[in-house]
Amino acid sequence: MKKLIITLIITAAAAPIFAFDFNSNNLVINSEIKSEIQKTLLQEVKSEVLGNILYQNNNSGQESKPEVVTLISEKMKLALQEITRNTKMRRNIFTSSFITEQKIQKYRYSDMLRYNVPLKIYKYVVSNFDLDKIKNPNVICIHHEETMIEFRFQYLSHFVVVYYDYNYKNNLFHI
Repeated sequence: MKKLIITLIITAAAAPIFAFDFNSNNLVINSEIKSEIQKTLLQEVKSEVLGNILYQNNNSGQESKPEVVTLISEKMKLALQEITRNTKMRRNIFTSSFITEQKIQKYRYSDMLRYNVPLKIYKYVVSNFDLDKIKNPNVICIHHEETMIEFRFQYLSHFVVVYYDYNYKNNLFHI
């Protein structure tokens, strides 16, 4: 009984908002409420459209990256995760120097990701090799005693290594 009374009170309070026009068989909504509904819908549509545009703009750079760049970036991120895990090791006599060296490596790898080294390697490979003839690409991230990224692949029946060494000024070489 209480639910019925509450439902009737809510319906009576909402009745002035909506009115049915019997002549034209239309539901007529109060003009103030109609304008509020339109404003709310317009704001929602704008925010949804802007959200979609921002999402597409943010993802468009990721989708247009070549396979080589994504391969190198992912390997570098995995190496950075391993380095981060190594820096959280327990310090003792045996691991102290290793942890200190890994902290330096963490700084260097984050620098290389920030300065977009994978794209630099890709540009070097594109300028010196034909991408269609590259087979079996592989990336090795070295982070023990030196900071280096090796990009290995087969090119015209030859094994080629392009590496980026963090310590040298002329960083890119191929063998």
